[in-house]
Amino acid sequence: MGWIYSASFIILIIFVGYITENSNRKMLVGSVCFLWGVCTYTNAYAHEIGILYITRFLIGGLQALPTPASYGVINDLFPAELKVRAFFVFTIV
Repeated sequence: MGWIYSASFIILIIFVGYITENSNRKMLVGSVCFLWGVCTYTNAYAHEIGILYITRFLIGGLQALPTPASYGVINDLFPAELKVRAFFVFTIV
């Protein structure tokens, strides 16, 4: 199962910068979190191997999106003197 998760992460990470810069970052983070939750729920109750593969693929792809988008949101919201602290708190949490 790990290879399918990694493959989707690797495929989507190539396009993450473009997606993050050309979309509403707050909506992107929110929708990715919602879709990730739906896929995780579906993954937990999958009764067929095909559904399990599909949900793992989607979860891996969705894991690639929130961190760069969150960095962009933090960069937009905080002034220059507080950015280091904001990135630190985001990273340790």
